[in-house]
Amino acid sequence: MPLDPLDYRKVIGHFATGVTVVTAAHNGEPYGMTANSVTSVSLTPTLLLVCFMDGSETGIAVRESGWFCVNILDATQVDLSNKFAKQASDFDGVAWHQGEMGVPVLEGGLGHVFCRVDRVVDGGDHEIVIGEVVTCDGTDGDPLLFYEGKYRQIAPLKG
Repeated sequence: MPLDPLDYRKVIGHFATGVTVVTAAHNGEPYGMTANSVTSVSLTPTLLLVCFMDGSETGIAVRESGWFCVNILDATQVDLSNKFAKQASDFDGVAWHQGEMGVPVLEGGLGHVFCRVDRVVDGGDHEIVIGEVVTCDGTDGDPLLFYEGKYRQIAPLKG
């Protein structure tokens, strides 16, 4: 019997993830999308992986331009995450500046990781983009988390 994708989604929802907005620029236009499928792959060389739904505007911009930035959101940025979770990139009212190669870097948050596309791998209904980290910067703070389909924050362990 084949696996029900909704069963898989429910179970994998028990894996807490950080929340990011992945940004890119292509033909002078900024692109961005909320993503929690972001993973550090290797320290030497320094590689990071991001998954893009097939056909996503931001994924296409990343693949075509060869560059992207992972903006790590903090616990106060739920509205920003929701804004970029929509299909279309929408930078109206968003504080950002142009980073390397014209890629948008969002203001605030816990940090950003700027990458050059190293390779793209088929991942079913997604593309897996592995980027070589070129620069990164960060600060302390509380991360925005996603767990069981809801935003969460870190709480201290009791005991």
